[in-house]
Amino acid sequence: MPFRFVPRGFRICSFFAVLICLAGVEAADVPQGPSKDIPELQILNCYAGTWEVIAANQNAPNTPILKGKATSKWVLDGRFLEQTAALQAPDGSNSIKVTTLLTYDVEKKTYRSWNFVSNGHATESVGKWDAATQTMTSVSIPNAKGHIMTTTGNFDEAGIEKWKMSVVDQSGKIVRQIVGKNSRQRE
Repeated sequence: MPFRFVPRGFRICSFFAVLICLAGVEAADVPQGPSKDIPELQILNCYAGTWEVIAANQNAPNTPILKGKATSKWVLDGRFLEQTAALQAPDGSNSIKVTTLLTYDVEKKTYRSWNFVSNGHATESVGKWDAATQTMTSVSIPNAKGHIMTTTGNFDEAGIEKWKMSVVDQSGKIVRQIVGKNSRQRE
């Protein structure tokens, strides 16, 4: 029987049944953690979850310039950790959104990340995990101006990430330093 002759109610019920089945398949495909076949990805679990974010200038660490929330979840069969954040100045004058993808590159034997900011900035970085200090250090590929961003994230305190971002120009002069503290939220 051609589809146009199937009663409308049956078509609507069939449509919702297919959606429910697809939702179940999609939920089953979402990994609860990193891919088991790349052990180095386990380290990135320290970023997973929902976080309260506070950022400040290095020279005034107790005066927040941005506050907000960040959420990190495993995507693409547990091969990448996707982090999204929405941050705003305390007075509401400035807001940004950030999306970051993190992974471990087994061929290059390094951690990699890509950051995309709503103001148009994008960076690509390579990183290294120091198990002794519980610190991830990532260094960006120089941008068009030759600036390099180094970001460190320390996880030595449970449920806390203390981080620092430094940007230097071609001569090595510090252009900007921001420090922050991310506090894991209970899920």
